[in-house]
Amino acid sequence: MTFKGIQFFETDDEESGRLAQAPVGSTSHSLSLLPVTNSHPNEHQLIELPWREIHPCSGTTGGLGHECDGGHRLVVIPLKRSRRSTDESLPRRYDDYWGCRVMASDHSSYSVGGHDLSISESELRRGRVLEV
Repeated sequence: MTFKGIQFFETDDEESGRLAQAPVGSTSHSLSLLPVTNSHPNEHQLIELPWREIHPCSGTTGGLGHECDGGHRLVVIPLKRSRRSTDESLPRRYDDYWGCRVMASDHSSYSVGGHDLSISESELRRGRVLEV
């Protein structure tokens, strides 16, 4: 008799496949193309978000008219996880959001000491953990 394990959560590949279903050019689709570098984001980790890869810019962009030469650097610290309610039968392990505080930024709209951000766990999983 052969048993297949009971799967309660999506795998990294399934998460990437789900993100890839989003429209090309969207944040979710861009995240699907990046490798997972932080399997399990935790509160109080310093994480540099993959903004250069998922939000590239050049010249003057946006309504604020800020200058950008390829991408911005944004470092956050996750503080509180918010579970996403879903009616699907298969729970998604990486479909939550984190309330994050901006710790370092070169983007005028996301200044240190400004508003906290809600960042998807999928984006945090593709970020780089910084050691102090």
